[in-house]
Amino acid sequence: MPCASASPAQSYRYTKSEGFDLLGGEGRYQVLEPFHREIWLGTDGSGRLSTRSDPPKFFGSKDAAEWAGYIGHSTGDTSYGPGKMAVIDLTSVPTEPAALRTFLLKERTSHGVKDATSAAEVVLREAREYLHETVAPASMRHAIVAALRVELGVTAVDIPGGTTFSTSTARAPRVRLEVALDPEGHLMWEKRWLLDRVDSIDAEPPVIVSAINYLTERIVPTCVDVDSP
Repeated sequence: MPCASASPAQSYRYTKSEGFDLLGGEGRYQVLEPFHREIWLGTDGSGRLSTRSDPPKFFGSKDAAEWAGYIGHSTGDTSYGPGKMAVIDLTSVPTEPAALRTFLLKERTSHGVKDATSAAEVVLREAREYLHETVAPASMRHAIVAALRVELGVTAVDIPGGTTFSTSTARAPRVRLEVALDPEGHLMWEKRWLLDRVDSIDAEPPVIVSAINYLTERIVPTCVDVDSP
């Protein structure tokens, strides 16, 4: 699919991911909807979004019964013109860890984390925002890893190929965000865990309610399909 940009010479931030999201029905039930996602983001806000969802996965028999008869999968592939896609500006992001921490704490109002109750929660959620589908430069990624090790070092767990950091919300129902980064600061995966019982979810906590596996990210010259490395 061609790019719908007024600046055909520009480059695009390309990210490929897969995972599952929480999908509910009027508070009665919730299911997990698997997805596959590719996105191309141009600096002028143009680009392309290609998505595919698969039939849902159920927490239990109650959810399966409530879901009966609904369509469980969809596809979409759309090209967008300049200014139609949200692009995070990375030019003002500090690359010194202490300055970056201060920057992330100030950014909390712009990314919907006003309800966060601790600095650690804000820093992790904002760091995730600045790494998610941004193809961030190495200097910024390295600063984020360093800042997270200072702010959330007590939660750091070494795993094959990287390190996880996590933080939990204070208000019920509590949710824990767990983010895995490789040594270079690339997002590997993220998970959100529900820690408290919720009537619309037919499962006992803790239970994973969303997850993303980050498969590929790179700068590409056009919006045409990208072969996996």
